[in-house]
Amino acid sequence: MSKKNRILLLAAIFLGIIVLVVLSWAKFKDDNHIAAVNGEKISVEEYKVYLNLQIKRFENLGGQDIWETSFDGKTAESLAKQYALDDIAHLRWALEETKRLGIRLSDEEIAACSSFTEEILQDGQWSLFIEEHNISKKLIQKVNEDYELYMVFFEVLTENFEPSMNEFRKYFQEYIAENDLEPDESELQRLEEELMEKYIAEKKQAIFSQEYDKWLRNAEVTQNQKVWEAIHIDGGTIR
Repeated sequence: MSKKNRILLLAAIFLGIIVLVVLSWAKFKDDNHIAAVNGEKISVEEYKVYLNLQIKRFENLGGQDIWETSFDGKTAESLAKQYALDDIAHLRWALEETKRLGIRLSDEEIAACSSFTEEILQDGQWSLFIEEHNISKKLIQKVNEDYELYMVFFEVLTENFEPSMNEFRKYFQEYIAENDLEPDESELQRLEEELMEKYIAEKKQAIFSQEYDKWLRNAEVTQNQKVWEAIHIDGGTIR
């Protein structure tokens, strides 16, 4: 083989190696995300943090046996997985809107998130989860800050809500009738205060949910099906 042909052969081999490396890296990147929200990929590690939060919520409601339960034909696992993705979608919406509005966390809010991150890292169950799934401290801090910004956005979006006294009166009377209550005067005042708080919270949540639904109609939330189907919950543990 001539020197020129050897050089061409070596160049072809080298180019082939580069192509294989690029393809392998592209496959790794694809396998390392579980979903995307408006084109922004969600890593498996970040998703697992939200899924672990859902696992805690489910078990607080129904104990560890809840994973053997079905809800209208759907397994607890499938619901927890979907709720985790729903949480992420809600937060991505809030992040998009706060960025558009120029809303940022204060230094005090960031410091509070950092303190909470340290508490999580020292918690026995969470520390085991973090170690097992190779979750970084930086990611835990990001999740905490995202949640905090979400709550700030909630307050901004609903701050102009004014309760309707006529509507509240109807709400109050319906509650009394449905629960067959006959409160005396002192109980009546306490109950009115409690129900006013509940009424305002429900109305604000309805406003917030309505705005989210508007965003969701035009949003693109997709799953990386291969990775999605590979994640399971076994007795409250992510596999």
